[in-house]
Amino acid sequence: MKILELSRHETGIIINALMEFRNKVISNNENYEPINELLIKVLDAPEKKSIFRDSR
Repeated sequence: MKILELSRHETGIIINALMEFRNKVISNNENYEPINELLIKVLDAPEKKSIFRDSR
């Protein structure tokens, strides 16, 4: 198991890249289920709680 700390921007890049790859796999009539599982993991990953409050 590996743990990565990613910003929201980095997470968005990964999600967009996986979606583009998924669309290519679907258009080639290939199995896209492993990509779906990875997308779910990325989307459901918990956010690290900050000890500081964001005053914005």
